[in-house]
Amino acid sequence: MPRFSLPAQHEQNKAAFSDADSAARWLAGQPQANASLMSAEITKQLEAFNRFATSPRNRFKTLEVLRKAVFAVSGEGQRRFEYRPLPLLTAEQNAFDGARRLWRSCALGYLYCLDACLDRDDGIASYGGRVAHRVLACLRMEQQLCYLANAELGADFWRILHAVWRAVEQLGAAREPVADRLLGESSESTPRGQYAMMLMLHFARPYALSRAQFGSVLRGLGRWREQAAVLNVPDDNPKSCCVALDLSSDTPSCALADG
Repeated sequence: MPRFSLPAQHEQNKAAFSDADSAARWLAGQPQANASLMSAEITKQLEAFNRFATSPRNRFKTLEVLRKAVFAVSGEGQRRFEYRPLPLLTAEQNAFDGARRLWRSCALGYLYCLDACLDRDDGIASYGGRVAHRVLACLRMEQQLCYLANAELGADFWRILHAVWRAVEQLGAAREPVADRLLGESSESTPRGQYAMMLMLHFARPYALSRAQFGSVLRGLGRWREQAAVLNVPDDNPKSCCVALDLSSDTPSCALADG
């Protein structure tokens, strides 16, 4: 059974780059001062590169070269739609749709790499925790964009997120520290911390928060996410709060109950 329902790939490469070095050269020649054009072009090239049947290690190294630019253009585009009155104006909606598509395209590229880690591919198996962390970071950025734009998450969002967590458990990488300063909260975090943070952010009723409140919640969760645990059975500590998860579901949780 397919783990992530990944699209088929082809031998022909229609992207403007084929590896990390050519991606860096391509990136250097792009109009990086124009965030909207840059976002659309990176998305276009990522989608083409995702269809290219290259080695998982080469894919991962290439995505890493592009990652900083993805964060930069997404951050610029976000200012055009965050906390705007609904319905969004056409330009605002286009900016949101473009940023969301960018992060999903980036996540898909890393999902191919994560699938190879599960298959114990010799070229990338040792990077399992880092790859899983990258997928979770992409999904988390998509999640935040939706909350900031007062838009619903896609129907497949939670299913993909839970599937990634199952992969993390299979790889034994839940507590592996991964350096990532681009997220802005700390120098490193674990896949378990990122997964827990996404669930807790949802439980914080993000659509009801002001800009300042949302920022405060992110900072607080960034400090405390590593204290959360994902358990096989509920914690019997009377001071704990357990959330029942169904990892085959399209929802974030089954129920919220005091343990």
